Amino acid sequence: MINALSLGTGLFALYRFSQQPKDATSNPWQPGHWLLCLVGVLAPWYLLKVAWDYHYFWFQTPGPLEEFRSYFLVNGCLAITAWIVLLGVGLLLPVRPRYWWLILFRFTVYFAMIIYAEIWTAFDATFPGLSLLLRWFPWNYPLGLAYLIVLSTLDAWQNGRHRDAVHWIGIVTMGAWFLPKVISVIGKTFFR
Repeated sequence: MINALSLGTGLFALYRFSQQPKDATSNPWQPGHWLLCLVGVLAPWYLLKVAWDYHYFWFQTPGPLEEFRSYFLVNGCLAITAWIVLLGVGLLLPVRPRYWWLILFRFTVYFAMIIYAEIWTAFDATFPGLSLLLRWFPWNYPLGLAYLIVLSTLDAWQNGRHRDAVHWIGIVTMGAWFLPKVISVIGKTFFR
């Protein structure tokens, strides 16, 4: 539910920013605007992944592991596409100060893990690194939320300028993207 709200907010922001005049002096980009656009870019990937999962497990009978090859291969291709688009948008849209690009680094690590796991599993069902990946992958979400909190605090401390409401909506939306998984990871780790 929270991911759906985050995705809807991000898609709306991406649409809204694309309709604005390109005059940068009237409304300068702030890091929260940039984050909203990143969430808007993540939305189609997330929706396609959910649709593919639903289609595969609802309409196809799970068989031997060989039949899962197409499932993992399509998931890997979706992740590669999303990663390329996310990096393209993240690097092309202006964001100041540049330390906000750490969020892009976090997503690069996230997609690299997904791509590695999906593509490897599609061609080798034994996947020797799967247990290690499954052990460390969920901690990517708390790390992303920690990045976001540290960067927001640093930005508020360093930058004396007033940030508009859309900036803070972008921060909260990106935080809401991470929050459900963070709660799940912390709950499974410390409260079993």
